[in-house]
Amino acid sequence: MTLSPLHMAMGEPDGLLDLALIRRACAEGVAESDRLEWKGSYPLSDTRSQEQRVHEQAEMAKDLAAMANGSGGLVLYGVEEDRQTDASCASNIKSVGPVDERKVRTLKQVASNLIYPPVVGLDVRVLDELDTSDVVVAVSVPASPDSPHLIRPKNSDLFGVPWRNGSDTEWMVERQIESAYRARFDQRRQRDADLTHLFDETVSAYTDSAPWLVVVASPVQPRSSRQRMDKTTASYIFGTAWARTAPAPPAISPAWMLSGAEVRAGLRRFRQSTTPGNAGPGRVRGLAEVHNDGSVVFAMTRGGFYGPQDNDPFVGPTLGDTDIDDACEALFHLLWMTTQQLGINSDYTLKLAVLPADSTFRRRNYRGGFDHVKAQDQTSKFLPVLSDVPITLGRDQTAEAIVDVARDARHQLNSDTILDASSLGLAIDLDD
Repeated sequence: MTLSPLHMAMGEPDGLLDLALIRRACAEGVAESDRLEWKGSYPLSDTRSQEQRVHEQAEMAKDLAAMANGSGGLVLYGVEEDRQTDASCASNIKSVGPVDERKVRTLKQVASNLIYPPVVGLDVRVLDELDTSDVVVAVSVPASPDSPHLIRPKNSDLFGVPWRNGSDTEWMVERQIESAYRARFDQRRQRDADLTHLFDETVSAYTDSAPWLVVVASPVQPRSSRQRMDKTTASYIFGTAWARTAPAPPAISPAWMLSGAEVRAGLRRFRQSTTPGNAGPGRVRGLAEVHNDGSVVFAMTRGGFYGPQDNDPFVGPTLGDTDIDDACEALFHLLWMTTQQLGINSDYTLKLAVLPADSTFRRRNYRGGFDHVKAQDQTSKFLPVLSDVPITLGRDQTAEAIVDVARDARHQLNSDTILDASSLGLAIDLDD
């Protein structure tokens, strides 16, 4: 929440959203807008009757859905407004504290249970201070790719679609609802096209006649083109991601391939890549990219190398079956670091593919090497794996989604992944 609608309304650069900023907004009488709303009270109090709570939850759902149906926005609970002017302007803080984790969880349940489809990715922060009793709850609502969001209050059979008309929350009419659904489907087609473009760009720029394993992921809600990533941030993302990958024999570990490789700037991105000069035997290569918009890329090839003592007579493009696990592990840590460092609160779409599609996968054996190719190891065609990655649901759900991608890929080889979601999360915990 470094650049919030409140910062923009006050002409402030990136900075903290805290009570000091809100007090300044009250002193300046900052007005509500289509992306900023003041609320004098927090509507989920235990002291209210059941009927009142049902009504208040419906009102909260209406406010959150209206923001999600537009460009996203910020709702601040605990700020009274001055209604004497044409616009509703912030006047003073009216503390809503204390607000514990249970009340925050109830708010998220409202967004999940009373809004259809649910609004995900809410960033809820309780703003307080040690030397005062003031408490404000800030709820950042992202623009949603699933809009229009409908609400249906409890004990009602009627649906409605709220939207922000300037500083007011109103109901969409039929024509607006039609346009909103059309925009949703257009955006989905554009996301598919963007992912395809990212994959094709990677393939055309980096792959050659050797068999490559390529994984790309693109955010559903990309970062603004105005937000730039610097080289220091990119270097930290790469370095931390590789430090968290599990140890592996030198010829296949992403950490071994890319640790220490130069971080180079590209068109709205930074990349690391090996070359024959620093890729061990000269054939094992890897590349990784982090884009300004939050997209990430990881790709690797063995170039036919499986160790100095390998003498498999098979002639043809090959990869190791555990290369899939290594690539997915690398992609997970690269993706998670990118979202954390760039402040991305968006789900992703992902594609994993093998080029050429008729590449053969050699099976890793218990000695750490790879068995010779057998007839049953050959696949007629490896199908691309497409998946949604639920970043907004948290690290554990993200890890589960990546493990599922690895599993879908390995099942095409009549084997199963050795990746484990809890181990992926543990690598982050140990590093932190």
